[in-house]
Amino acid sequence: MSEPVERICRKIVSDALASYEREIDEALADANSMIDRVSKELERKLQQKESRLSALADAEYKSRVAKAKMSAQDEVLAAREEVRKQLEQRVGQELLRFPTSPRYPVYVRKSLLAASGALGQSGLLVMCRKEDARLVESLCRELGLGVDLELVDIAGGVVVSKKDGAATVNLSLEERLKAIEFARRSDIEKALFGGSS
Repeated sequence: MSEPVERICRKIVSDALASYEREIDEALADANSMIDRVSKELERKLQQKESRLSALADAEYKSRVAKAKMSAQDEVLAAREEVRKQLEQRVGQELLRFPTSPRYPVYVRKSLLAASGALGQSGLLVMCRKEDARLVESLCRELGLGVDLELVDIAGGVVVSKKDGAATVNLSLEERLKAIEFARRSDIEKALFGGSS
């Protein structure tokens, strides 16, 4: 990939990351609060169970403590999974709102520039959602791109390919979200769960 195309791709990824960082930070704050509440409640429950068990015989006591710890661990794992699902759901909701943002046409324009930089300016097939057809046609005319347009079921963005199918550049919102999630996964895991997943 040429340096200008790489720079454009990095800029697109950077813009997408910046757009979602605020939502991710909010989700992380909510997740940390939920984990703190669950951890305190689990600790309280464990202390209650331990105090009741202290009167039992040593072998019985150890057995019940081990079961309580396993149960607490299961609850923590379930809470983690719930937090992951909530974060995924929240980011998905933000993804669906992005096409209504004033920044969305800029994202589509940059995506078309990046794709045409990689594939050339003619002989292209641009796939987009029905709601974006006019925007994409207008931007393609403005950028001097020779394209055919195809409507597809995506959340937003564009997928651009050579008409002969030789190459494709997928800059749909779903694909960008996957790239962001992959790039940020270890940071999110560390922030949510202290580095262990």
